[in-house]
Amino acid sequence: MPEEPHSPKKPDPHPGRRAVRQSVRCLRREFVEKTSPGALLRCSQALLDRLREFGPWRKARTPCAYVAMPGEAPTEAILADCFLRGIPVAVPLVTGATLELRFVEKHEELQAGAFGILEPRAATPPCPPESVDCILLPGLAFDPRGNRLGHGMGYYDRLLQHVPAGVPRIGVAFEWQIFPAIPALPHDIPATHIATPERLFECARG
Repeated sequence: MPEEPHSPKKPDPHPGRRAVRQSVRCLRREFVEKTSPGALLRCSQALLDRLREFGPWRKARTPCAYVAMPGEAPTEAILADCFLRGIPVAVPLVTGATLELRFVEKHEELQAGAFGILEPRAATPPCPPESVDCILLPGLAFDPRGNRLGHGMGYYDRLLQHVPAGVPRIGVAFEWQIFPAIPALPHDIPATHIATPERLFECARG
């Protein structure tokens, strides 16, 4: 039987964002320690399978995708699929307090950058956020309404202000990162959909 990724036991979430963030970071440390590279590769392929079933991603001409760091839902297979199909991907590049998007067409155009995360090389061409037609969002946690908890630095909050409102915003996560409710802030822009290795669903609004 193939090894499955370790799923840490999820505690009851606390009402405050800081408490939820602390809880998820503990879960993530446990996940990183106990999940094998092979299991992560299978998760990456499963996430690609979910996105292939989602028309807006499948038809996107300017998709935006992050490169995962340890503990985040892996995107290696997703990026490789885009490169194989000849679709340039808008990949974030940390520049000071902002994320710039750069067109990346192959893995060799990535290098280790801020926080040890792979990011576009300096020579890659810029991509205006306004041109993105589907975007993948990393996060520490999400809830079924699309509320997202990041690392508290606001990179994606600022980036999403420049992405057209009608663009699908897909939170990418493991099932253990889905909490019943995450307190939202007034400036938060929620995900419209959430993808895990097991499912892709539209977020409830209203």
